[in-house]
Amino acid sequence: MITRRGLRRISVDGRAYVWRVRETRCHCCHSHAVVIADASRRGSVVHLPRLDPFADPVAITPALIAVRVREALALGWVPGQGRGVFARLPGAS
Repeated sequence: MITRRGLRRISVDGRAYVWRVRETRCHCCHSHAVVIADASRRGSVVHLPRLDPFADPVAITPALIAVRVREALALGWVPGQGRGVFARLPGAS
């Protein structure tokens, strides 16, 4: 389940989802990842890790999130079902 803090809502093709940017800290850098889930906040999530923490960041926009939701659905993601991380898709660099 995805935590409520920092959630943003989005509707993609008539279905509601939530997403958030999660900051990760390591000894050498600060990075971020995006997590997308069904609006119920239950079931498996889609994780978009930042691939290169030293590259210039890409703007995380609702359009990018919608593209990634559609990609995950095409791979077989069923929002609201399952548990854990369904897929780690590149693209939150």
